Amino acid sequence: MGAIFGDVVSSVEVEHAVKEIGESWNKAVQSIIDTAVLVHQYKNSKHWKDIKEQLIERNIMKNSVMSMMTGIAENGLLTSPDNIPLLPPCYNTLYLLTKLDEDVLQDKFRSGDVHPGLKVEDARQWRKETSDPTAKSSSEPSFTFAKITIPNDAEFNEYDLQQALNLLKERFPFIDISFVSTKS
Repeated sequence: MGAIFGDVVSSVEVEHAVKEIGESWNKAVQSIIDTAVLVHQYKNSKHWKDIKEQLIERNIMKNSVMSMMTGIAENGLLTSPDNIPLLPPCYNTLYLLTKLDEDVLQDKFRSGDVHPGLKVEDARQWRKETSDPTAKSSSEPSFTFAKITIPNDAEFNEYDLQQALNLLKERFPFIDISFVSTKS
């Protein structure tokens, strides 16, 4: 009888732990959504320039993240209280979901494809599968649109530059961005 009682207590403890951890995990998603809504609200204020500058200066949030947060906040499916428990706690993945057509995203919610364990790679693949069919294919001729030249004495954060270029790639998935250093 003691073994059975021990198993009951253990399963109750396990259930309590799972519930407690799950609730905390869901707070992470809610926190991302709340932050996104706040950034979006303040972005429309007359003090946005100063707010943005301070967020960057104090290493609270980078410009690229603020941009993603605004996109998340503007998506009614992601900010819907009914959908928040289904979302992964990763702002990069959430941002990629904003790039899907609303009907496609709605279908992903209905089918259960959007879930807390959704990986950024999956969201990126969905985006590729549903991207603009008018985008040029890789077999068509291409052209060079821009070249970035940085003076030898310039100080810059290479990681931030790569993040900004990755955002550009996410926005325009048909472009090819190569990171080439001619620095010797």
